[in-house]
Amino acid sequence: MKRHAGAVLSSIKIDKTAEKKISIQLYMALRDLLLTGALTPGDRMPATRTLAQEIGVSRTTVIDATDRLISEGLLEARVGAGTFVSEALNA
Repeated sequence: MKRHAGAVLSSIKIDKTAEKKISIQLYMALRDLLLTGALTPGDRMPATRTLAQEIGVSRTTVIDATDRLISEGLLEARVGAGTFVSEALNA
């Protein structure tokens, strides 16, 4: 993901005044990026601290959204390696 991390991160917009929770907005934005192919299987996701800082939200918010995507099988967490876009998206 490093090759296009800047473009991907800049495309995520969070409206802190919206009725939807920030974690839901982030989850939906990341899910859209995954399902539209902006993030391809095998891409490494940025660290939660990096993503939180770039978007301007708390790390807990990023972890909540990421955990939900992992539970849906769109992301894979690899111990000691990071979080990656799931190969299941190839199917």
